[in-house]
Amino acid sequence: MDLGCDQAYLLAKQIQRLGIPLKLIRCGKLQRVRQTALIISGVLGGLPIEIDEDLKEREIGVWNERPLEESEDLIAQGVTPENGESEVKFKGRVAEALARLARTSGNQLIVSSKGVGRIFNSLLGGPGSLHVSNGELIKFNVSLNDDGTPKLAIARPSFV
Repeated sequence: MDLGCDQAYLLAKQIQRLGIPLKLIRCGKLQRVRQTALIISGVLGGLPIEIDEDLKEREIGVWNERPLEESEDLIAQGVTPENGESEVKFKGRVAEALARLARTSGNQLIVSSKGVGRIFNSLLGGPGSLHVSNGELIKFNVSLNDDGTPKLAIARPSFV
């Protein structure tokens, strides 16, 4: 949709204005996230894109193409839709992608669904539920405390 393309372009311009150095873009295989990644890559001078199957959004079976309001509470309760993916399986798949990301140096932009961001937040020990808007930039900074445990800082970079 035009709105999604505009959001991708504006996000790329925000990254550019903030001077965030990126090594590459990773995204799932869905058309809309690949298209978003292509727009961002183009604005940022042809940044390489890698497709990661584990970064695809949760498969929601019979709930697909129904309004989110109809399934939001069920998802929050941990209900698995018929012909869909369980929350446990989804979380495990995203955890595998996160483990691969952790072994790669340099800043990477992940273009994904809101659900992947929610699982990242959960896996990294973020507080509560992470709400992400379309075209929003979320930066996960993971470091280690003095005792070796991971410490997470979440930023929502913006410019004025």
